[in-house]
Amino acid sequence: MTGNKDQSAARRALIIETSARLPWPRRLALGAVTGLLWALWLYLWSPLLTLLVWGGTVLLGWSIARPRLMEGSLVPGLLRLVLAALILGVGLLAWAFAEYLRFRNVERRRWTSAVRPEELAASELTHPGLTPERIILWQQSRRLRVHHDAAGHVEDADVLPLP
Repeated sequence: MTGNKDQSAARRALIIETSARLPWPRRLALGAVTGLLWALWLYLWSPLLTLLVWGGTVLLGWSIARPRLMEGSLVPGLLRLVLAALILGVGLLAWAFAEYLRFRNVERRRWTSAVRPEELAASELTHPGLTPERIILWQQSRRLRVHHDAAGHVEDADVLPLP
C-alpha cells in the first residue's frame, strides 16, 4: 500500500500544478504554444465544419426555394439573376478586350540604365568631394563600411578586408 502511495507522490512531484510558480516568459511561451495547438486542432476540423455549413446552406436554400418553386415565382427570379450575371460578364470581357486593344503593341517594361560613377559622384546624394575613382573602388570591393551625414547622404566609405 505504501509503495503505491510513494509512486503516485513521485509522479505528482514531476508535474507542476501551479503555473504561478513558473517565470513569466515560460508562462507566456507555454500559453502561446497551447494557443497555437488549439488553433491547429480547430483548423484540422475545418473541412467538417465547411461541410456542415454547406449542408445547412443547401437545406436553408431548399426550404426557402421550395414554396416559391411550387407557386412558380422562383424561375423568373433566377432568370433575372442569370441575365444580370451575363450582362456583367459581357461588360467585363468588353473592358478586357478594350484594354488589350489599347496596350497590345506597347512594351512598357524596360531595363533601367546603369548609373555611371561620374553621375553618381556628381549626384546630390553624395558628398561634394567624392571622386569617380573612389566609387569604382567601392563597387569592386567586397566589404564596405559606409559613413553618412545627418541628412543620410554618403560622405565616405572604408574598404574592409574579408574575414
